[in-house]
Amino acid sequence: MNVVTTVYGREAMAKAHAGDASLPKITHIAFGVGGGAGVAPNPNATALTSEIIRKAVANHTFPVSTTVRYHVDITGDEVGGAGINEAALIDQTGKAVAIQTFGTKTIEPGETVGFDWDEEF
Repeated sequence: MNVVTTVYGREAMAKAHAGDASLPKITHIAFGVGGGAGVAPNPNATALTSEIIRKAVANHTFPVSTTVRYHVDITGDEVGGAGINEAALIDQTGKAVAIQTFGTKTIEPGETVGFDWDEEF
């Protein structure tokens, strides 16, 4: 798995740390078919290469004090049998804060898969 915090995400954090802006909340995780295990995410991107679905974050937890774990459930019916191999944390402005690519995962019709993303600080 390859993960990158986007330039947009780093700029937003820098402005928030300086007190010049508030940090937009993470609201969604997007999934797509434009990645893969050997494909490095583009840090300049503000969206996935080929997004097929965007899911609202169902819940979040703090497994340790410096990590936020975001959770969504995806069903095979929602992705139409597509092999998912990229994901992005999306903030309330609709832009990707972080992108990851990974080996293709196929979700069969009628199947539900939980997906967790750990954002570490």
